Amino acid sequence: MAIWDGQYKSTGKHACYGSDEEEEIHEAREVAKKLDIPYHVFNCSAEYKQAVLDYFKSEYLAGRTPNPCIQCNQLIKFGMLPAMAGKSGISFDFFATGHYASVEFSEKYGRYVLKKAADLKKDQTYFIHRLSQDQLSRALLPFGRFLAAFGFTSGTTSGTSGSMRNAPELSTTTAPRAAAIGAHSAEISSGTSNIAISIPSNASGESATTVSSSPRHISFLPALRADAIKRISA
Repeated sequence: MAIWDGQYKSTGKHACYGSDEEEEIHEAREVAKKLDIPYHVFNCSAEYKQAVLDYFKSEYLAGRTPNPCIQCNQLIKFGMLPAMAGKSGISFDFFATGHYASVEFSEKYGRYVLKKAADLKKDQTYFIHRLSQDQLSRALLPFGRFLAAFGFTSGTTSGTSGSMRNAPELSTTTAPRAAAIGAHSAEISSGTSNIAISIPSNASGESATTVSSSPRHISFLPALRADAIKRISA
């Protein structure tokens, strides 16, 4: 997701909104090439300005404390972004991000519920608590089951090293619903439906994704596959 329009002076590096966005898009694209997965970037700068930046300014001028992260997640990241992906012709049933939280369907309440992450120090339920039932029904959050101290890989054990600091919000990986998303690569094997993967930045407590060849790291791709199959079977 590209949101930087160059209108404002950047005050720091590797934030969710800043002039280093082009560098981060390039980094994510290079990683996608090495993993041999499709990569798409959608320009949401106009929508982001209206929904987040203008909102931020108006709230301050009104004497209220704004929360741009919650606004962005609800309206842009889980709203406009998957909508733009769908309109572009990318078909998918689920939208996966690296937020530390979990989503389950509650038989007791008859609705999807948002639960805290296994790692309470990294829990991000607050930042996505405004997601609608429709948004939650399509959300996959595989990082929510892990402890951040172990780190993560993007699903490769060789040939890829480096980091995706504050990676652009949409690195769209398409893989069928029953795809073999394993520890070494994302492979298309069967099925007809897709998963769109969004990699969030670490601004305001959001998780960064590290790509490493270290064997001590845990791949989130098997967890993503397991979550998708579990949701489909429900």
